[in-house]
Amino acid sequence: MLVSVLALAGKSMAEETDRHSKVANQLVQLINSEDYPGIEKTFNAEMAKALPLEKARDFFKGMNAQFGKIQRLDDPTRSGEWMVFPAHCERGLLDMSLVLDQSNKVSGLLFRPHTASLETAPKTQVTQLTLPFKGRWLVAWGGDTTELNHHHDDASQRFAFDLLGVNDKGETHRGDGTSNEDYFCFGREILAPAEGVVSEAIDGVRDNRPSSMNPYSAVGNCGDSAPDQRSLGSSASPARQCPG
Repeated sequence: MLVSVLALAGKSMAEETDRHSKVANQLVQLINSEDYPGIEKTFNAEMAKALPLEKARDFFKGMNAQFGKIQRLDDPTRSGEWMVFPAHCERGLLDMSLVLDQSNKVSGLLFRPHTASLETAPKTQVTQLTLPFKGRWLVAWGGDTTELNHHHDDASQRFAFDLLGVNDKGETHRGDGTSNEDYFCFGREILAPAEGVVSEAIDGVRDNRPSSMNPYSAVGNCGDSAPDQRSLGSSASPARQCPG
């Protein structure tokens, strides 16, 4: 989930790093102390509207239960409009991505498992992959440019695709789309795209409701090639969530 962010313009990298680091460290203290009203005070109006206090409380409690307290932040790197801080937790390493508006209020916040720099990744994919599903699907976002793929400017999501399950008429859902069962992606079988070893399995995560994220576990569908993530901001399209 993402909220609208303001472009970082007219500031040097050092200035941007300094102001983001101050807010990031403040957020770590508030998260670790479970000061949820304090966290909300760091949000700008859009962020506070997208993530009200009750949802923020559920989200951070769930993150703490899974990863423990944040022990320290490493120096950040820039990824588009985001400042990305490797966050060392008691039970794992997360990437804490942060965007501030011009008043140093949080306008975007994202937590997900740490990803290594793209420079360390293999230059050629030698594994032959197949699509992880059957039936008819459409690509909502996907491609090698920002115009085709809104993930493109985020280095860790650059090759992501948003896929919509459709029927023979190209429709994504029946009726008014207020229930999961309305969507043609819901309940479809998910297949392994290649041979591999299951390194982790998560059970017991309830299905998301259309136009909302599960506040207790925001991982959604996850696997070795698509790490789970916890993100904050405005609600996503139910068709793009495709819970199940």
